[in-house]
Order: sequence, then structure tokens, then C-alpha cells
Amino acid sequence: MIYKKKIAIILFLLFIPFIIFPYLQGSQYKIAQQYADADQIPVVFFDPEDGSALGYLIYSDIDGEPGDEIIIAYRSKKSDSEREEKASIYKQYFSVDVVRNGKKIRGFIEAGLTYSRTPQPYITVEKIIPSELPKIFLMIYDGIEEKKVRAADRRFLILYNGFDENDKKRKNHQFLSVKMPWRFILFQFSETPTINLFETKIEESTGRFYIKTLDENAEWPKIPMSKIRQFEEDLRKYQPHIYWEFGH
Repeated sequence: MIYKKKIAIILFLLFIPFIIFPYLQGSQYKIAQQYADADQIPVVFFDPEDGSALGYLIYSDIDGEPGDEIIIAYRSKKSDSEREEKASIYKQYFSVDVVRNGKKIRGFIEAGLTYSRTPQPYITVEKIIPSELPKIFLMIYDGIEEKKVRAADRRFLILYNGFDENDKKRKNHQFLSVKMPWRFILFQFSETPTINLFETKIEESTGRFYIKTLDENAEWPKIPMSKIRQFEEDLRKYQPHIYWEFGH
């Protein structure tokens, strides 16, 4: 009898994720719908490292005030007539909205997409600089690419925004990189805020990365080569063909 109870407990624990995850997804979708505008459709965001679905919402304190904000991803389709009227190449717009103190800020981050299918966005919240507030980062394929580029080598838009005063002063909030895990893109080499951007040619088994400062006029940080080589070593465990190009 005791043995059967143990088996029942083990089976229950094994199946908890399959029971709870759909419930959470359902409740998250309802919250996302609650804050959606009439033209908006909630979108699930994913982990760029393993491709797993992470849900419709992120709860995080990004303004430094008590209580978490709600971060929600939406897409809104554009009709042919709307596109013709504005001479736009974008078939839909992707928006990262923030619910702060019960009010929604639409388009906290926004990107135009040239395709009409449901996008697969990658979103994270990271505090990359100890002295600044956390930032929201979005990585998404916008459909614009050079000819003869393999899917594995597609360049993705990386956009970010935050409530920190320094973010408001920064001019460039948009970058291009092939899809990589956030731990490599947002790895910080010094106190000067940077972002790591990647290019690959999978067919030729080559790739490279650049270290770029978030502040356009910032002096190049003094990064020991030993730190860059250690980063390369960790990076090659994930993709063995990528090397450091330069920083700017």
C-alpha cells in the first residue's frame, strides 16, 4: 500500500509541469488580452538559446519604484490599403508594451515586420550596468535581409529601452546580430556599457563578434585580452567557429 502511494506521488510530481504550464499560459493570455488594444494580438516570447516558450508576460521592476511592471508582447497587422496609403513595406508591427501603475505604455519598444506570419520574439530584462536601472531587450527577425543569406545567418534586430535617464540620452537603441543567447550578447567586459554583436557564415564554418559601446561617444573601455580570450573560450563551447574581430 505504501509502495503504491509513493508511485502515485512520483507520478503526480512528474505531471505537475504538464498541468500547471497550460494553466499559467491560459491565465497569462487573459491578462495580455485585458491590456490589448483593439488591433493587438498577444505573442509568446522565447528563449534564444534553447527555443523554449517562456510565456506572454514578464513581471519585473524596471523603473526603480515599488512593485513590478508587466511586460507584454503584441503584434498588429496592417491591411493592404493601410500599407499602400503610407507606402510601407511592413505587413505588421511588433510592440513590447509596459503596464506601469495600471496604465499601459504602448510601443515602449516597436519594430516593423515585412512578413504576416506570427513572429518569434526573444525578450529579456537585464541589469547590465550596476549603477543604472534594468533594461528590456528585444531580439526579432524583421524580414529584411541581404540576398542569398542562409536562415542560420539571418541578422536579427536587437532593440532595447528602459526608464533610466541615461537610456533617454542614448541615440542608438537598435543593433543587428545573428541570433545568439542573451548571456553572450549582453556579457559586460567593463563598467562601460557594451553590447556584443555577431556575424556568422555557417556554411563556411566561420563567425565573428564585435564589442560595441552603447554610448556612441564613449571611450573604448580598457578590457584585458585575457577577459576577451576567456569569453571566446566560453563562446566556442556553444559555437566553435566564432572569434573576436574588434571593438568600436
